[in-house]
Amino acid sequence: MSVSTQINQRSFSTQFLDFCLPRNPITGNRGLHIIPRIFERFIELSAVPRVYPPKDPLILIKQINKSSNDSPKKPIEEQINKSSNDSPEKKHIDDLLKVPITKMASLFQKRRIDTYKCYFVNQGIINAYSLGGNIVITNNLIQQINNEFDLICTSTDPDLPITTTNICKQIRTRLPTVQTASLETALNEPLSTEDIIAAVLAHEIVHSESRDSLGLLETTMLFNGCVTAIAYFGQVFLCMFYYKVSFKAASMGVFFGDFFKHLLNVLQKELVAVFEDSSRINRDIVHKIVKHCFMILTFLIIPFGAAFSFFLIHNYLRRQKERRCDLYAMALIKQAGYNPAAMVWFLKLLDKIAPSSHSLADQIFTAITTHPMSEDRLLDCARQFEKIQNDEIKIYGSTQTIVPKTTG
Repeated sequence: MSVSTQINQRSFSTQFLDFCLPRNPITGNRGLHIIPRIFERFIELSAVPRVYPPKDPLILIKQINKSSNDSPKKPIEEQINKSSNDSPEKKHIDDLLKVPITKMASLFQKRRIDTYKCYFVNQGIINAYSLGGNIVITNNLIQQINNEFDLICTSTDPDLPITTTNICKQIRTRLPTVQTASLETALNEPLSTEDIIAAVLAHEIVHSESRDSLGLLETTMLFNGCVTAIAYFGQVFLCMFYYKVSFKAASMGVFFGDFFKHLLNVLQKELVAVFEDSSRINRDIVHKIVKHCFMILTFLIIPFGAAFSFFLIHNYLRRQKERRCDLYAMALIKQAGYNPAAMVWFLKLLDKIAPSSHSLADQIFTAITTHPMSEDRLLDCARQFEKIQNDEIKIYGSTQTIVPKTTG
C-alpha cells in the first residue's frame, strides 16, 4: 500500500470520526451529539432576545492598578480614596462587547460558531447567558462592575472594596495549602472594566463552543427517557412480584393503569367495610390494608424517586460544566491578551453580592442548584491559576497568542 493511500485512508477515518464524534473546540475531547447541526441553528435563531437599546450607549472604561512610563503601577490598596484626575475612556457598548469576542474567537483552530452576536439588554438582574452564537449581557452587570471600581477609588474603608489583600486572604483562609503569589501578582497588574467584561464573555464563549446549552437539552431528553424506563419497569417488576403474573400481563397492566386502579379499588372497599362494621377489624384486615397502602406508595415513589435522583445528577453535571467554563475562560482571556485574574476578581464580586454563609441550608441549596456557589468557583480558579499562568491549560489547538495590551 502506497504512502498516499495510507494518508487518504487516515484522512477519511479522521473525517468520519469527526463527523460522528466531533471534538470540543475548547478541550479537544470528543462527544456524541444527538441534535443535528441544522436543528441547532434553528434553536439558536429562536433564542434571540428582545433587545431594548441602552439609554446611553457609551460606557466608561475604568481602570485600577494603572501604570505609566514615569511612575510605577499602584496596588489596589493604595488607590483607595485616591480618585484619578484622568478622564476615563469612553467606548460604545457594541465595541466593548464585540472587540473582546473578535480577539478570543480568532484563537480557535476550528471553532463551532461562525459568527457571534452580542445583545445588551436593560434588565435589573446581574446576568449573562448564551445559546449558540447569541450572547446576552445585562446592563446591571456592567453597572455593578463600574460601581465596584468607583468604590475602590472613593472608599475610606480598606475592607469594603474588592482588593488584592481581601481576595488572597479569603483564599488562604479556605485553602491554606494553595500558593497565591502568582495570583496576587496578576491582581496587581493593570485591570480595567474591559478585562472584567472580557472574562464574562469568555465564559459564555466556552459555553457556546462546548454546546453546553444544546448539550443540556440532549441530557434532559436522555434523562427523561431513563426516568420513564426505570419508573415503568420498576412498576412492572413490582406487579410481577405482588400479583404473581407474567411479564407480559404486568406490562399491559402498568401501561394501561389497571393494576394501580385495582389497588385503589381494593383499598377503598376494605376501608369502607371496616368503617361500616368495626367488629370486622382483625389482624388480617389490618395487614391487607397496610400491604395495599405500601404497594400504592411504592408505585408512586418509584417514578418520583427516579426523577429526583436524575435531577440531582443532572444539576451536578451542570455545576461541573460551570467550573470547567471558568477555568478555560481564564485560559482564553490570557491568550487574548487580557488579565486572567479578571475572572477571579469578577467571581469575588459575585460572592460579595451574594455571599455564602457555609450553613447547612447553603450546602443543601448548592446540591440542587445548577451553578456552584460563587466562593467555590473563586476557590477553584485560585487552585488552577498557577497552571493558567504557566500555560499548562490552553485552548485546544490554539497556537496563537495575542500580545497583552499596554497601558500608558
